[in-house]
Amino acid sequence: MLRKIFPIKRKIISLFIILLPFISKGLDISNINIRSAIKQDYPTTIYLNIENDSNQLEYLLNVEIIDQPQSSATINKTVIEKNVARIIKIDRLAIPAHSKIELAPLGIYIVVNKSLADSPSIKLKFTFKNAGE
Repeated sequence: MLRKIFPIKRKIISLFIILLPFISKGLDISNINIRSAIKQDYPTTIYLNIENDSNQLEYLLNVEIIDQPQSSATINKTVIEKNVARIIKIDRLAIPAHSKIELAPLGIYIVVNKSLADSPSIKLKFTFKNAGE
């Protein structure tokens, strides 16, 4: 009897492993647009799209500039109230299931505190609550 059960378990586990990429969809980051600072030591802004194809709410918790220890990044939002614009730092950005978030000027965007004009390219590391890095 035990010999008959083990092959069935192996088939179920194998089927789950084969179907896992189709069951668990994830995040897609696209259309990255980096706007360089006007002058040295002025902030650089980054705009992009984040698409959540999963069935669960996801949060962007942190953005890090790799190989640039002098630079740090924050997620910001421009809020206009009574014709006055304010910039608010966001500690986490909610990305609902099956949705697309567009980071854009006068909305939500990423700010790098130092100019990246000296770098020909940069590497970004995104940290999400469920998906990780």
